[in-house]
Amino acid sequence: MFGLQRNDPSIFPEGARSQFLLESGKPSKVIHSHAFVEMSFGNERAIVRRAITGGVPGRVEVEFPASGVRRTLIAGSMADSAGGFQAALFKWAGLPVADVMTPTGATASLYIENLAPLFFLEQREGWSELQNLQIVRYRQLEVGEAAIEYILGLNHRLTQRRVRQSAELGQRRVKDELAAWSDRVKQLAAEYGWDADIPTRGDVLEWARRYREFKLNDYFAQSFGWTFKAEHERLTSLAGQLQKRLNSTTELKASDAAAAEASSKVINLKHAIHEKQQQIETLRTQRSAQTEVLEATKARIQSAEDLTRLKRENIGVLDTAECPTCHSLISPEKFDLHEQAASTVGAYIAASRRDADALRSALNDAAVTLQKLTNEIREMEQTYASSIRFLKLMNDAGTPAAEGVAELAARILNTERELDRARSLANRLSDLQAELEQWCARVLSTDPAKNERSEIERENRVVSEFTSTFKSLLLDLGHSEAVHVIDDVHLDDRYVPMAGQRRLRSLGSASDQPRLILAYCWALLEVALKSGGNHPGFLLADEPLQQNPDHEHRESWCDFLAAQAQRQTGQVIILTSLKPDEIKKLRGKGVAITELREQHLLKLVDRE
Repeated sequence: MFGLQRNDPSIFPEGARSQFLLESGKPSKVIHSHAFVEMSFGNERAIVRRAITGGVPGRVEVEFPASGVRRTLIAGSMADSAGGFQAALFKWAGLPVADVMTPTGATASLYIENLAPLFFLEQREGWSELQNLQIVRYRQLEVGEAAIEYILGLNHRLTQRRVRQSAELGQRRVKDELAAWSDRVKQLAAEYGWDADIPTRGDVLEWARRYREFKLNDYFAQSFGWTFKAEHERLTSLAGQLQKRLNSTTELKASDAAAAEASSKVINLKHAIHEKQQQIETLRTQRSAQTEVLEATKARIQSAEDLTRLKRENIGVLDTAECPTCHSLISPEKFDLHEQAASTVGAYIAASRRDADALRSALNDAAVTLQKLTNEIREMEQTYASSIRFLKLMNDAGTPAAEGVAELAARILNTERELDRARSLANRLSDLQAELEQWCARVLSTDPAKNERSEIERENRVVSEFTSTFKSLLLDLGHSEAVHVIDDVHLDDRYVPMAGQRRLRSLGSASDQPRLILAYCWALLEVALKSGGNHPGFLLADEPLQQNPDHEHRESWCDFLAAQAQRQTGQVIILTSLKPDEIKKLRGKGVAITELREQHLLKLVDRE
C-alpha cells in the first residue's frame, strides 16, 4: 500500500519478525505469521488476513464470521471482478469503480491505495504532505486530483478530466490522423502533377471546426481548375470527335511526323525514367537517415517525460546519499550534479518536440515527393509502353490510310484512359471527403464546450463548501499563519491549498503542517458525507501532535476535539498522547477515549 518492497518490515518493525527469543534465551524461527484487519460494512463483518511470513503473499484470506464463509482473493487485482481483492473491497464498501487515464491512452482504475492518503494519516510519511503516499505504480495521470474528485463525488469533473486527458493524449494521434489524411490528398494531387497544400498544424478543435465545411472538390476546382464534370465533358467530346474522324474515310491521311515523333518520344522517356529512378534511390536513403534521427528524438522525449512525472510526483527523490563503504554523507555537488527543475525539463521536451515535428514534416514532404516521383515513373512507363505499341503499329502500316487509322486509334485509347483516370480521381476524392467528415464529427463530439450547466454548478458548490470547511477547521486547529491570510486561502486547479500565489504549506511553523493536513482531510470527510460523495466514511490519524505543541495549542486541540465530537457524522479515529487532565476534560464533554495500557502493548525486555 505504501510502495514498499516485499519483505520490508518497516511498517511493522516488531510484528514482522523472523525469530523470537523465548524464555529459555534460545532463538525460535517464525514459521508463519500474518496481519489481519477486521472491517464492518453495515451489518456485515469481515476479517481480512494476509501472510507476512510463510503462506502466499499474493493471496488474501477473507472470513465472514456470521455465515462462516471463507474466500481466497487475489491481492491488488481490480481487473478480476470476481476474484480480485480490490474489486471485492470496493463492492463491500459500496464504492463505485472509477477509471483514470494512463500515459498510453488506456484506462486504469482508482485503487484503495490511491484514496487512502486522504483518510489514513500514518507516522511514516502521512504528515509530510497532502497525499504524500500517493502511489502511481499503475501510471494513472493526475491521480491525486482524481482521488479528491472521486471522494467528493464530483463525477462530472472526473469524467471531464478523463475526456480532457483523452483529448490531450489523443491529440497527437488525432493530429497524426489529420496529417495522414492531408498527405494522402497531397499524394493524390501529385499523381496528376499538382502541388496541394492542406495545412494541419495548430489546434485540432479549430481545424475540425474549419474543415467541417471544407469540400475537396471545390479545393481542386479553385487550386487546379479541375472538376470531374468539366473533365468528363471535355474527354467525352474529344473521344466522340476522334471516333467520328475514324469513321470518316476521307479524313484518314498519313502523318509524316507521327512515326518520327513516336521514335523520339520513346528515347526521351527511357532517359527520363532512368533519372527519376536515381532520384528515388537518393530520396529513400535520406528518408532512412531522417527516420533514425526521429526515433532517437522520440526516445529522448519519452525519457524526459518520465523524468518530469517522477519530479512532479516526488518519486525517487533522495534527501541524503550515503557512501556504501565509509557510510559518510555525500553531497550532490561531489558528483558535479545540479538541480533540474520540472520547468527546465519541460523546456527541453518542448524543444525536442519541435525538432521531432520538423523531422516529421520533412519525412512527410519526402514521402509526398517520393510518391510523386513513383507516380511519374508509372505514368512514364505506361506512356513508354503506349509509344512502343504506337511506333510498332506505324512501322507495320503499309499504306498512308493505315497509318492514319493507327494514329487515331492510339489517340482514342489515350482519351479513354484519361477518362478512367478522371473517374478514379473523382471516386478517391469522394472517399477522402468522407474520411474528413468522420474525423471532424469524432473530434467535435468531444468538444468540452458541451457541458451540463446544472451539474457544473452543483459541483462548484461542493468545492466551495469544501474550501470554506477547510478554512474553518484550519482556524479551529490553531494554524499560526492562517488567521493572517485566511481571506486569501483557496484551492488551485489541483486542489492544493494556496494563500494568494504561495502554497499554504510554506507558511507557519513545523507543527502547522500536520494541522493543515488534518484540517484538509477532516473537511474532505465532512463535505463528502454531506454531499453524497464516495468517501469510505472514516478518518484515521496517527498522532497529529507532531511537534510537542505548547500549552495553548494543546488546549485548543482539546477544545477542537470536544466541539467536533458533538457534530461529527463520520468515524474519526485518532491515536494521540493526552495528559490525565486532558483525558478527564474530553470524557466530560462526550469524547470517546480508549487508553492503551500494558495489555495493548509489547512488554519491555529487561536487557540486564
